[in-house]
Amino acid sequence: MDKNNKKPLPFYDKIKTFNGPIWMAIYENPENEEWAIVVHGTMTNAECFNQLAMLFLSKGVNVALLHLTGHGLNRKKEVFDFEEMKENTKAAIHYVFRNYGKKVFLIGTSQGGFIVSAVAAESDKIKGVFAHGIMIPEWPESIYLTNLPKLVSKRYIEMIRGGLRLLARFFPKMKIPYRIYIDPKKIGSDRMVEIMDVMKYYPVKHVASLFNADMSGLKRIKCPIGVLMLEKETLFPAWYIRMIFEEIEAPKKELIKISSKTHSAFFEEPEKIVEAIVPKMREYALQPILPAFSQAIQLPAPAKNSGF
Repeated sequence: MDKNNKKPLPFYDKIKTFNGPIWMAIYENPENEEWAIVVHGTMTNAECFNQLAMLFLSKGVNVALLHLTGHGLNRKKEVFDFEEMKENTKAAIHYVFRNYGKKVFLIGTSQGGFIVSAVAAESDKIKGVFAHGIMIPEWPESIYLTNLPKLVSKRYIEMIRGGLRLLARFFPKMKIPYRIYIDPKKIGSDRMVEIMDVMKYYPVKHVASLFNADMSGLKRIKCPIGVLMLEKETLFPAWYIRMIFEEIEAPKKELIKISSKTHSAFFEEPEKIVEAIVPKMREYALQPILPAFSQAIQLPAPAKNSGF
């Protein structure tokens, strides 16, 4: 790029997907080699991570902040689901890989961590993935991540999942307030909750897709993965993250512990996130990427005596 004709930070690119165009905010220094595609979480959008992007840029990493369908600049769409968000992310990988650079990493927090960990089993173009917020919906223990009654819900989790599928089939646009299944007190600061409260609802089709997402790909991740543990957060407790970590199979996997009390550390403490991830990016860039697997591997359920 001509240094006398620099693009503004960020500048915005519209990319094509199977379900229509979506927007990304691009933070680029042409002298940098690494690219991080950052995927945001529930009820938020890419604009929440401007400070995070600038910190990455200062460390020599270019950034593409993805506005998922139904969120931020792509909010016009009323009905969407987990699979469509995965397609958004794959389209972003293809676009960055083709137009900007070959050293591409995925980074996701909360719902975004859920998405990038699933995509990491299906893409052979990423050098590594850093995920905060991975879950396996069919595990009874996953009910502890929600705001639903624990004693009843853990026993009847399959009934809940089936009921959501039924609602999504006949009433896909039905609005579900996020506060029904997420405790805002566990999210982070009042400012983050205010951002989430602007959106307030998800279509039941999307909520059903989250509770029924196929995460069997965790057994066939094709690149190095860093599982981020915010050590003192309460939404994704340490015991659950360790369970998830044990289920993952990848060329290299690491549990990256970050001293933080808030689930929204990407927004509230971005410097801690950047300091933890950037050295690992340089390390993961040297690792080989595995070829595609032709057969899915089903995840086993956790043992009943898992200790919680």
